Amino acid sequence: KAQKVISYFQKTISQEKINKYVIFFANNMELRPGGGFLGSFGIIEIGNYSIGDIKIYDIYDADGQLMVHLDPPKPIAEYLNVPHWFFRDSNFSPDFFTNYQKALFFLKKEMKMTDFSGGILLTTTAVENILYAFNDLYLPDFKEYINAKNFYLKTQLYVEKKFFPGSIQKKTFLSSIVRQIKNNFNRVDPKNLFFQIKKSLDEKQIVVFFEDQNFQSLFDSNFWSGRVIDPKCTLSADCITDYIFPYDANLGANKANFFINRFVNLKIKINSEGKISHLLSLQYKNDSPAEIFPTGYYRNYFQILLPKNSTLNQVTKDGVQVENIDQIDDAQYKLIGFLFELAPGKITDIKISYQLNEPLKKGGNIYQLVVQKQTGAKNSDLILEFELNKSISILNQNFSPIVKDNQIVYNTNLLTDKIFFIELTKN
Repeated sequence: KAQKVISYFQKTISQEKINKYVIFFANNMELRPGGGFLGSFGIIEIGNYSIGDIKIYDIYDADGQLMVHLDPPKPIAEYLNVPHWFFRDSNFSPDFFTNYQKALFFLKKEMKMTDFSGGILLTTTAVENILYAFNDLYLPDFKEYINAKNFYLKTQLYVEKKFFPGSIQKKTFLSSIVRQIKNNFNRVDPKNLFFQIKKSLDEKQIVVFFEDQNFQSLFDSNFWSGRVIDPKCTLSADCITDYIFPYDANLGANKANFFINRFVNLKIKINSEGKISHLLSLQYKNDSPAEIFPTGYYRNYFQILLPKNSTLNQVTKDGVQVENIDQIDDAQYKLIGFLFELAPGKITDIKISYQLNEPLKKGGNIYQLVVQKQTGAKNSDLILEFELNKSISILNQNFSPIVKDNQIVYNTNLLTDKIFFIELTKN
């Protein structure tokens, strides 16, 4: 894999043609469906035997030049009271390629920038991971040492607290860090740097898209592209596909996600008729110390993708039915969305009950469950519980659960997208 990446960049650098890439800096402490609020972006040019400097732009400077109107996604219009769609809110899909295409639209309309060869999104967590490969970086412009442990707090100090429209502080601070990373590149431990980059790719803190499809196929095959998976089953004709993709959109204009922890439990019950029902429980805990910015209330427009062939029974928050739910059925998925708020120091429990419309058939069956992790999300605990009728037996599975009678339990961590297979037989 590493050799394929190196070969691509060697080929790109040696070409006479200059290839241009956009780098999105997503603050996942203000989590959005596509990784985090976009505060800045960078442009890098590679080719003609040189790698150019990354030129950093403040996204508000770009948005100030937008002269066309585009209706924003409904949650942005309704809950942020923003009537126009801007570049900073463009990554409102859980699918990176969709967001990349939308970003290209804004780059063209706002900055007259076109002809990109690809895009890379880095979250705040990814930048922290990369900084672990370096010693303290000294920023002469700020008379500060920056490292992985203080990066986020220093970013809050120089980028958020002192920010005002027209300020160049954010751009200068990020440019200084990028410059010092480049200046210290010859002193970095390459093994550690590759480890941190791979960790960020594996855990969906870096997602990428390259226009060169031969190269992009490497990232697609390793699930490094931040795509919404089409949960098709190729193992068997008698295969039932199941799928969940829960994702958040912080609409509180704060950085509360630094203090938000989420726990996921999925109970799947298969009855004597082979009908498959689900109870998905998500517990959110807000450890924010105060209501003062950058912490505070977690105002979350929660969304989840479910299988198209499923029926939603009920959604509750702390035992009370949620009435105001948005539901969209498209060609592949059922999308559920609703807003909830969580005060500092509080816990809330979301429960979603639904069932698949396709039952197990008599004889052998393959059950496939895909659980996707949101780009930029923290790694959260995931517990899977299966309760099977006595007429159903498990023959095999691709994970190692605790088995007791006709119940199986599997504790794991949602570090990345997960695919579970169970081979079943029904009498």
